[in-house]
Amino acid sequence: MPIAPRSTGPNAPTTRRRSSPGTYRLAVIGACLFLTACGSDPPVHKPAAPQPQPPAETTESSGPDQPAATPDAPPGALTGHIRFDGTAPVPRTLKVTSDQSACGQHSLLSEELRVSDAMGLAGVVAVLEGPGLDAPHEEAPAELPMLDQKGCQFTPHILIVRTGIPFVIRNSDSVLHNARSTEVPGGPLADSPPNRSFNLAMPRQGQELKKRLKSSGIVEVACDVHAWMKSYVVAVPHHFARVSDREGRFQMDDIPAGRYTLHLWHETLGTRQETVVVAPADTVEVTLAWSPD
Repeated sequence: MPIAPRSTGPNAPTTRRRSSPGTYRLAVIGACLFLTACGSDPPVHKPAAPQPQPPAETTESSGPDQPAATPDAPPGALTGHIRFDGTAPVPRTLKVTSDQSACGQHSLLSEELRVSDAMGLAGVVAVLEGPGLDAPHEEAPAELPMLDQKGCQFTPHILIVRTGIPFVIRNSDSVLHNARSTEVPGGPLADSPPNRSFNLAMPRQGQELKKRLKSSGIVEVACDVHAWMKSYVVAVPHHFARVSDREGRFQMDDIPAGRYTLHLWHETLGTRQETVVVAPADTVEVTLAWSPD
């Protein structure tokens, strides 16, 4: 079961498949017909990736490649382990400059680039893309996802929500906060039109407000009262999205068997894509190193 990154350049891997004689004859006939045709659309050139990255190490499952989706087959699973390839950075210090009685006298640590002692990379958003994944319309769950302003930080730093389903923004502090959104370009499955921005004043402790994102994509949510406060809300049309934990690991279960694109996004390192093939009743393991260069 192959898993190959979408990469370009002279070192990009090349996959070859053996064709049968009948297939070869059909290809020749098709080429001849193509040469007599009046013309064709120009090819679409995709931009090269900004920086080539090492290929993912994968554990393959036995059996032939699956089609784009096999909904009647038993579902499979995907596990990922993302490591930071380089010298582990020292977390950036966020100085508390206002409301110290509520926010604390000490400095806070930035969550933008977190690397564990074992070089696991936290905060990587992993989203699958492919046919058969989008879930039908469903009612909002009894307990909505929550983005909490607590201790003058957003918790969690990255929140995943379903498109069209509300989530809650809460102020657990005794000081004034606000929540202002800005669309992040180039996020996984970014849809058009982008989500409408919002700016919510939250002056009361315990105050909760509901918002919903109608389009897939990522929005940054910041507090203008406390400049160090920042978080991200990732909206996706299905359940197959995760955020890597402090050791750089994530897991997705009950994935329909098929071939998919795994989108990876990190707020400071950018984006990557990997092709994954999920076999029925099997688990795909993706291990990769992400360099800051």
